[in-house]
Amino acid sequence: FLVPNRPTPPRPLPKNPEKEPEEAQKFRFATELARYREERSKWTPEDERAVVEAEKKLESIAAEALLKLDPNNLTESQIDGVIFVGTSGNLPLPDVDGFLQWIEQGHAFIGIHSAADTLRAFPGYTKMLGAEFVTHGAQSGLSLELPDPSHPAAKGIPKSWRIPQEEFSRFTGYAPSEVQEILTSARTPKDQRVDADIPSHFPVAWVRPYGSAGRVFYTSLGHRVDLWDPSPTLPFRVNSPETTRVFHQHLLNGIHWALDLPAPAPIRPLVPPPSTPQAIPPAPKPAPAPAPAPKP
Repeated sequence: FLVPNRPTPPRPLPKNPEKEPEEAQKFRFATELARYREERSKWTPEDERAVVEAEKKLESIAAEALLKLDPNNLTESQIDGVIFVGTSGNLPLPDVDGFLQWIEQGHAFIGIHSAADTLRAFPGYTKMLGAEFVTHGAQSGLSLELPDPSHPAAKGIPKSWRIPQEEFSRFTGYAPSEVQEILTSARTPKDQRVDADIPSHFPVAWVRPYGSAGRVFYTSLGHRVDLWDPSPTLPFRVNSPETTRVFHQHLLNGIHWALDLPAPAPIRPLVPPPSTPQAIPPAPKPAPAPAPAPKP
């Protein structure tokens, strides 16, 4: 919806002074406060009404679309699994508890990236997923490891896989003993946070059983477009097409595991089509010289 952005108040000064130097705190707060006051002075009742109306329309559209996730509809439609990708906030699911019970009874849930920043008001959802998103820092590179290379969800993934640039999430409520870890790192990412680039047990992807027969796969990867799109000519590409291929394999493995299917075949490397040599056309022959004029 084409509506103005509601002015956002400045972030409060952090309680932990170690996260930001005091002078930087004051400068940041003053800058954001000045920006907020300027935007607020231009904000009109018409702007506010437009935002409220757009929020109502969006919620109505989302609620209608999410009726498909009603547990009765899922059962009647013989749906085997549901994927949350790019979701955020408290989605207006028609029956969250019923949806979780549907997963418990032998269905698959696949959560990608911001799925951990979804349905925060429902502790049962966080328990099902295995963790809840807390924050992230700047995009950075990170070397990933496979705790169990023999697991079906790890098939075809390098034992040591480095992603040059991605947005890596930090979680709360995560318990390694309650999941089967698929991707981890021995260090936190170099993402400009106070706890950046230090030795750590840093989870990135996992699988877990849920309830009597449900199966859950979650990966925090998937923020950058160049992890999804393998085109070599993609603008602003940082991650190589080969990194994209491994990410696709990672997703396919997790989806197959959650659906209780055999591990998928390896995705072939992305090889650009060979260029066809172009024949050079021969140079045009010179025109014949004109015949000499007859002598009188």
